[in-house]
Amino acid sequence: MIRKVPLNTWLIRVALCLNIALSLSYVGLWLASYQQGLAWYSDFSAFYTGWTMVGDGQGARLYDMELQARYQRQLLEGRSLRDGFLPYVNPPHATIPFVPLSWLAHPTAYLAWTLGEMALLIWLLFLLWQVALPWRRHERLILLSAALAFPPLMITFVLGTFSLYMTVCLLQCYLTLKRAREIETGLWIALGTTKPQLMLVPSLMLLGARRWRALGTALLLIGILVVLSGLALGWQSWVGFVEALRFVNGLFGRYVYPESMYNFRGTLTLLLGNQQGVLINMLSTVALAVAAVVVLWIWRGRWRPDHPSFELRVALTMLVGALFLPHFYAYDGLSLVVPAALFYAYLRQRDLPRYAYAVFVLCCVPLLLVSEFVVKGRLGIQPPVVAMVVLGVWMVRALAREGRAQEHLQSASA
Repeated sequence: MIRKVPLNTWLIRVALCLNIALSLSYVGLWLASYQQGLAWYSDFSAFYTGWTMVGDGQGARLYDMELQARYQRQLLEGRSLRDGFLPYVNPPHATIPFVPLSWLAHPTAYLAWTLGEMALLIWLLFLLWQVALPWRRHERLILLSAALAFPPLMITFVLGTFSLYMTVCLLQCYLTLKRAREIETGLWIALGTTKPQLMLVPSLMLLGARRWRALGTALLLIGILVVLSGLALGWQSWVGFVEALRFVNGLFGRYVYPESMYNFRGTLTLLLGNQQGVLINMLSTVALAVAAVVVLWIWRGRWRPDHPSFELRVALTMLVGALFLPHFYAYDGLSLVVPAALFYAYLRQRDLPRYAYAVFVLCCVPLLLVSEFVVKGRLGIQPPVVAMVVLGVWMVRALAREGRAQEHLQSASA
C-alpha cells in the first residue's frame, strides 16, 4: 500500500530543494566570476585601495579622493570601476586590521577574503541554529537553507563586502542581550562600527531600554578604537573620514547610486530623480529622526528578555533601521535574515499561525533575485522595499496585539 505524503511535507521538500539549488548556483556563479578574472570589478577593490594606502604610509590622506582614485587606477592596472572610481569610506579603525591583505596581489587577496567570508558564513549558520534550537527539525533546515539561498549572500561573496560580518554582529547583539551578557553586547556594537550606520539603531535600542552597561561598554570601546587609530594613522584621518561621509552622502548618480538602495532614501530617489538630491537627503534625515523616536518608544517600559515580545521588538527595531538608514544596498539586505528569523521565533513562542509567514519569507528569496537582476527600479520602487514594508506592518500589528494583551492583564490585576 502506497502511503500518501501530506501536502505540507511536499511543500517543505520543494522549498528545501529550491533553496539548495539556488545555493549551488551561487557557488557556480562565484567560481565563474573568479575564473574569468572579474574579481577586480567589485567593492573589494575599494577596500583594497584603502588598505594599500595605509600600508604605504598614507593613513593621514586616506580619504583624499584624488589620491584614492590614482591608487585605484594603479592597483587595477589601468582598469576602472563604474564612473572610473569607487570611493573608500570605511572608518580608520576598520582599515588597519586588513592592511596585511594589501601585501598580497589583488586576486590572491580577494581569494583570502572569500575564505574569511566562508568562515563567517559557517559562524552565521551556527548562530541561526542556536536561535532555532527549540524549533522542529524541518523548520531549522528551512531557515538555514533559506539563508544560504538569500540573494544578498551571493552578492556579498561576488562583491566582497562586509555584509556577512555585519550580520554576525547584529545577531550576536541579540543573543548576548537575550543571555544577559551586556558587556559582550557593547563589544559587538563596537566591532560593528566597521559600518557605523548599521549600528545606529541597535545603539538606540540600548538607549531606549536603558541598558547602560552595554551602551557604556560600546562607547568606551569605540573611544579606544578612535584613539588608537588616530595615533596610528594621524588624527587627520578622522577629519578626512567625516568629510568623506559628507562627500558620499551628497552624491547622486555618480559613484553612488541611491536608487539601487533597499530603503526610504532609495525609494525617494526613484520617485524624484537624482537631481533632487538635496530634498531627498532632507526628507531622509527627517524620516530617520522619526524612526529613532519610534525605536526609543518600542523599548520603553520594563526590560523582559525572556518574554516572547522581546524577539518581536528586536525584529521590528532592526527592520526599521534597514528601511530608514541613509545607506542600505542589496548586499546589506543579508542582515534582514535576523529580523525574519526572530519574528518567526516570536510567532512560534506565542503559538500564533505562522504558515502564511513562512510562505511569505520563502517567496522573498526569488523576489529579491528577480528584483536585483530583472526588475531593478523599473516599478518606481524596489520590490524588496515593498516586502520589507509588508513585514513591518505585520510586526506592528503583532506589537499592537501585545500592547492590548498587556493592558487587559493590568486591568484584570487592578
